Amino acid sequence: MHAVHTLQRLGHAVAVFHRGRTNNGLPPEVQQIRGEVSQLIDYRARFKAFRPDTVVHMLLGRTADAQQAVSIFQGIA
Repeated sequence: MHAVHTLQRLGHAVAVFHRGRTNNGLPPEVQQIRGEVSQLIDYRARFKAFRPDTVVHMLLGRTADAQQAVSIFQGIA
């Protein structure tokens, strides 16, 4: 969460995709998109609406996960 807080403090618009199972203490200015990473493709329209310049994926366990993330965000960020 340090990266999120730092980016937000520096004036960047920040969105976080997470499962929503815990109280994460994010500032209200941070957009939260709740869902399961295994269903990431289902949220492509939400990501596109946010219009990110950059995506930082913090949970890439396998090469296939990285490839999926790249394909989902291709043309978005």
